Amino acid sequence: MNILKKIRILLACLTLFSVKIKAQDVSINIINQPATLTQGSALGRVMVDICNNDGGSRNAAVGKLRPLISFPSSLVGNTVVPITFVGWTVLSNDGQSIRLENTVAIAPGECSHIVLGYTGVNIGGPLTVTGTMGFNGPQTVGNLTGNDNSTTSITIAAGGTDSDGDGDPDVSDPAANDPCSWGVGQVVANATLVWRNADCDGDGVTNYAEATGLDGNPATTADNTDPKSACSLNITQVTLMATSSGDCDGDGVTNKDEINGLDRNPLATFDNTNPLDLCSYNAVDQVIANTSQTWRTSDCDKDGNTNFTDPNPKSPTANNDVLTTSFGSTGSVNVLLNDDFLPNITLSITRSGGTAQGTVTFSPTTGFMTYSPLTSEQGSTVSVSYIVCNTAVSPSVCANAVVNITVTGSSPRLSITKAVSSGLYSLFDNFTYTLTVNNTGSVPTSGMIIIKDTLQMGLALVSATVNTGWGCSASGQLVTCTRTNSIPAGGSSSVTITVAALQAGTFYNKAGVYGGGDPVAINGSTAAQSNVTTTFVAQFSVRVTLKVFLKGAYNPTDGLMQDNLRSQGLIPLVQPYGKGAYADIPHIGPDEITTSDVLAVTGNNAIVDWVSVELRDKNNPTSILASRSGLIQRDGDIVDVDGVSCLRLMNISNNSYYIAIRHRNHLAVMSALSYPLSDACFNLIDFTSPSVSIYTKPNTDPEFSAYPMMDVGGIRALWGGNASPDRFVIYQGPNNDRTFVGSVILTDPNNTESLNNYMVNGYLRADLNLDGNTILQGPNNDINLLFNEIFTHPENAEKLNNFIIFQQLP
Repeated sequence: MNILKKIRILLACLTLFSVKIKAQDVSINIINQPATLTQGSALGRVMVDICNNDGGSRNAAVGKLRPLISFPSSLVGNTVVPITFVGWTVLSNDGQSIRLENTVAIAPGECSHIVLGYTGVNIGGPLTVTGTMGFNGPQTVGNLTGNDNSTTSITIAAGGTDSDGDGDPDVSDPAANDPCSWGVGQVVANATLVWRNADCDGDGVTNYAEATGLDGNPATTADNTDPKSACSLNITQVTLMATSSGDCDGDGVTNKDEINGLDRNPLATFDNTNPLDLCSYNAVDQVIANTSQTWRTSDCDKDGNTNFTDPNPKSPTANNDVLTTSFGSTGSVNVLLNDDFLPNITLSITRSGGTAQGTVTFSPTTGFMTYSPLTSEQGSTVSVSYIVCNTAVSPSVCANAVVNITVTGSSPRLSITKAVSSGLYSLFDNFTYTLTVNNTGSVPTSGMIIIKDTLQMGLALVSATVNTGWGCSASGQLVTCTRTNSIPAGGSSSVTITVAALQAGTFYNKAGVYGGGDPVAINGSTAAQSNVTTTFVAQFSVRVTLKVFLKGAYNPTDGLMQDNLRSQGLIPLVQPYGKGAYADIPHIGPDEITTSDVLAVTGNNAIVDWVSVELRDKNNPTSILASRSGLIQRDGDIVDVDGVSCLRLMNISNNSYYIAIRHRNHLAVMSALSYPLSDACFNLIDFTSPSVSIYTKPNTDPEFSAYPMMDVGGIRALWGGNASPDRFVIYQGPNNDRTFVGSVILTDPNNTESLNNYMVNGYLRADLNLDGNTILQGPNNDINLLFNEIFTHPENAEKLNNFIIFQQLP
C-alpha cells in the first residue's frame, strides 16, 4: 500500500470518528394511561418522554426541541391540558394539539418527562395520539428521524357508575355522593331527572335550566349560568321556590325573599324583585343592617341622596310643609328638612302653583323658602306648590310638595261652612241647613255680620233659630241672616234654618258671609263662600220592616249576632256596596251614611254590619227596581241609617215587590212571594222564620238547591263563608273561598314570616265570622265556619270537600 493510499484511509477514519463524536439523536416516545377512559372522566393521561440519546457529552440545547402532540378531537374535544411539564413551556394549545419548547437543557443519556391530561368527551376509539419531534431551526446534527415520531391510542368508553346522578361519573367526581358537587368530567346529558329538576344553589332555577341556558343548549355557553352559584341565574327561568339566604346584590334582602316575592310564590311575579339588582327589592323585606357598602353609597332613585341616608331610597319624595307667619313680616321654613333631596348647587326648587299671592323665594343651597303675605291674606290659610329637582342627572329627577301657610294678623277673618241634616226626604218633608261662621282672625269681629243664602227653586224657608244672636228673613228665594254680636278670635257661631221641599229633585246649596270688620269679605261680591251641600228629595217612597240573621255572626246560644265589628270601630259610616271591594253587590242611588252615635248603641239593637235590600219587579224578579243599604242589628232587625226606623226606599211607588237581602260575605236570598209595600212601616217580614217562603232556582237548573238558607236549630240564617266576589261557597276546588282567606293572610305586608296563624284586623270580606279578625289557622279561625257549612249541608251526603253551595237568586 503506497503512502498516499494510507493517508487517504487515515483521513477517512478521522472523518468517521469526527462525525460519531458530534452526533446527537433526540427521540420522542408517548404512552397512554389509561388506554381506555370513561366518558366524562377528566383523568385521561398521556406520558411523553423526550430523550437525548447522545453517547458523548453534548446537551440538547435550551429552546431547541419543539415536540407536537396531537389528540383525536372526536374523542377529547378541546380538553387537552398540560399536567406536568417542568423544564418546558407551552408554545400553543388549542385543546386538541399542544406544542412545547424546552426551557432546560437535556443532558446526554437523560430524558425529560411530560404528562398531558384530557377528558373523555365522546364515546369511541381506539384512535391514535401522535407525538412528533420538532426543532427550533435545523435538526440536531446526527439526529435519527426514525425516532422523531411516536404513537399511542386512546378509547373513550360509556360512563361508569354515577352514584349521585350529577352527570359526573364516580371515577372523576370530587364528591361521588354529593349531587351538588361535580368536576370537569360532568356531561349534562348524562345527569338524572332528579338532578335536572333539583336546585343546588337555591336560586329557584333548576340545575338543568342553568346548565343549558335560555336556549336549552349546553354547548352555547353565553346564556348558561352556574347551577352551583346563587348569584348566577337568568331570572326569567325561575320555576321553583328559592331557598338561598344569601344577598347577591347587597340590598339587605335575601335572594329567596326577592325571587319568591311578598306572597312567597315565585310564579306570581307581580311582587317579585331581582336578586341581582340592588335597586330592585321590597322595602318590607329589607334589613338595613345587612346592606352592603355598595348599596349604601348608591343612589337608586337618583335624587342626589345616597340610599343609606335617603328615607325613600327607591322613590324621590318631597313632603308637604306648614308655615305660620303674620302680615308685615317674612316667614321661612326649610322645605328640604322632610324631603329626600339635599341642599346643593345642583338642586333646583321652583314654584309650581298654589293660592298664595304674596312674595315667595327659594334657596336650593339651604333648602329654605320665605314668604311675605298680602294684607288680604290675614286670618287665612294659603298654599305654595313647589317642584324640587336634582339636575346633576339627565333627565332631572323631581318631586312635588305643598307648603300650607297660615297668615295671622290684626283683623278678623270670616269663613263659613254649611251642613244639611241627614236622612231621606220626599215631597213636602222639612229638613234643615246649619250655617256656621268662623272667625279665623286674631281679633274679634266688629259690626254687622251678614249671611246670604239663595235657596234653589222648589225650597221654601220655614223658620230659623233665634237664640244664637242671629235674625233671618226671606225675600223670594234669598234668605238673609244678620248678627251684630261679636264673634271672638278663633270663635264661631251657627244659625239653623228649616226649609220645606215643595218639589222633588236634587237640591244644591251654598251660602256666603261678609262684614264684621273682615278686610277682604266686605260685601256680597267678596263674601267668603261655603261648601256646596246636596239634598235629594224623592217624589214618593215605600218602607219595609225586615229581619234576617247572618250565619257568620250568629250565636245560637243567645239567639243574637255578635257586634265585634262595631265595638272595634271597624264599621264604616258610609255604606260599602256598589264600589271598591264590594262593587259586585249592586247599589242604586247616593250612598247611605250613618253617624257615630248610631254605632255607639249597645245591647240587642247594637249594629252588626251594613246589608243591602233590593225591591224587585213582581212580574219579573230578575229586575231590580230599587235598592238601599241598611243597618242590621244583633237581633236581626234591618233599620235605616238613624238606627231606629224601618228601611225607607225612595222614588218607588206603592206596589207589591219581591224582596232580596244581600251581605258582603254571605249568600243572598229573595222572598218567594211579592209583598205589598207603602210609605208606612208594614208588618214584619221575618226571613229567620221557616214560615216565610224563600225563592229557589228551578230544579232543572244545575245551581238549584232546596236550602237557600241555613237551618240553625229551627232558625234560618244566610249561608256564610263567601270570601270571594261570586255567587257560591266552596271549601276546595277552583275559586274556593279558603284560598281567598289565605291570600289575605299571606300577602299582608306585616306577615313577614308567612305564618298561617297570623291575624289581620279590619273590615274585610275574608273575615267570615265577622269578629274583626281574619285568621287562616288557630283559635277563632275563619276556615272552620266554611268547613262546617260544607260538611253539614243537607245535600252533601258524601261529605265532599268540593261540594258547592249556590246562591238562590234569579
